[in-house]
Amino acid sequence: MTQVVTGRREQNRRETRTRVLDAAKKLFLERGVEGTTAVDLASAARISRSTFFNYFATKDDLLIALWEEQVGNLGSLITEALAQPASTEERVLLLFTDLVEAVDRRPGYLAMVAYELERADSREITAVRSVLFHEQLRRIIDAGLEQGDVRTDYDPALLVEMVGAVYLSVLRNLRLEADYGLRASAPEAGRFIAASVCRS
Repeated sequence: MTQVVTGRREQNRRETRTRVLDAAKKLFLERGVEGTTAVDLASAARISRSTFFNYFATKDDLLIALWEEQVGNLGSLITEALAQPASTEERVLLLFTDLVEAVDRRPGYLAMVAYELERADSREITAVRSVLFHEQLRRIIDAGLEQGDVRTDYDPALLVEMVGAVYLSVLRNLRLEADYGLRASAPEAGRFIAASVCRS
């Protein structure tokens, strides 16, 4: 009986957390992070303000959770890509074609989260964002080293950083330039960085 009650509590907790994240995705995009209060988020998630703070102590914590969710999605994509016979170039390109699709699914959202995390005045937030992101990208580079199509004249960590930097720069340009041609620019950026990290 105790296990059943504990199981229900955990399920309720997960469902509540998901509602808060869904509320944040909608409200942050509509009003911006600064323009969204804890009361707004709690109301949209159908919980009390005090319950909200049981899940997220600050909006920065909420932003990190949104980024973790996005990186988790990216990790699933990479897992699927690594399960298929493909070159590292193809796998890197997939990151950028998926980015276009992700932006199509939720216009403005990814660029907003990446910007807010970048803007947040916290080294801890920057470190968390970078570590999570680079851990996933490193899987592609390591697989490429194993199959012999990634260059070995540079430290693999640098190659990972460069792939990540190009990916994030596409998001930054999308946010800064109203007429940014994502459909053309993202695959082109992917081809450039894929060619840069792979053996010629």
